[in-house]
Parts: sequence; structure tokens; C-alpha cells
Amino acid sequence: MTEVGREALVLITDQDRRPEVIDELRRSATVVQLLPPRLATIALAVGQREVVPEIAGATFYVDEVPSEVVNSLLPQEQVFARGWQARRGGKNRSGDQLSWDTPGFTPPE
Repeated sequence: MTEVGREALVLITDQDRRPEVIDELRRSATVVQLLPPRLATIALAVGQREVVPEIAGATFYVDEVPSEVVNSLLPQEQVFARGWQARRGGKNRSGDQLSWDTPGFTPPE
């Protein structure tokens, strides 16, 4: 089993090649999520964190998705893209990693 690392958002830009793009994605990376017909997220193998597949008919975003790209998407695609971006930002939880009896926090019952 391949250990997965960094994720990328994939925008399928050529709908005529959609089946081929999805097949190539599945051969070159782990497909995490699909939002037909145009979006997917993939997880790259740990040893390939900076190597993004080159597939005709698809654009890959490893870091930020430009706002003009997000704004050009359908509403449900915008939610998908923004969710992917937000998930990458990490979580900020009050008291995370503290003991249950830390002063100021109530332990679970």
C-alpha cells in the first residue's frame, strides 16, 4: 500500500476527455473525491509530493486555487473547492493537545 501525502484539486477542463482523464488520474494517483463532471481531489504518493501528474484536459492545483477560477465554477463546485482549501488549513481547537484536567477546561463525563 502506498502512503499518501499532499493533495491536489483537479479541474477537468476538456469534458470530451473526461473518461480518459479520470482513468489517468486513477493510474497516477489516489482519487480521494470526485464531483462530476469537472472536479476531483487526489492524494499524491509521499515520495512524489511535488510531482503532479500531467494529464491533457486537466488542471491541477496543489496550493491555492485562484479566486477567478473558484468564481467561474458552479455553486456546488465552489463549495467543493472551498471545502478542499479549508480542509488543508488545519484545525484550531481551544485546548487541543491539553490534558483533560487542565485548569479552565471541563473534563468529559
